[in-house]
Amino acid sequence: MSYPPGHEPPAAGVPALLYSPEEVSGLLAISRDQVFKLMRSGALPYVRIGRFYRICVEDVREFIRAARTEQAPTDVVRIRAIRAGRVEDVVASGHPK
Repeated sequence: MSYPPGHEPPAAGVPALLYSPEEVSGLLAISRDQVFKLMRSGALPYVRIGRFYRICVEDVREFIRAARTEQAPTDVVRIRAIRAGRVEDVVASGHPK
């Protein structure tokens, strides 16, 4: 990962609290564009700090839990629809049209 001029990477051994979209794409083994689709759809919450987008480590964990849990079928349907490129087909209930 590259850091903006004047910024240092986190100290060794200190866990990151926020990830960049590029880091999340590596963690989830999906493309950077896919991460941005998930962010735009609301499936993956994010914060904006200046011109930078950041994703909280807990939100990444919750996203993974929702994708794995059978108790969250609407989230799984939303994720599958987003992965299929049908972001615009996802309605408020979380189901594709």
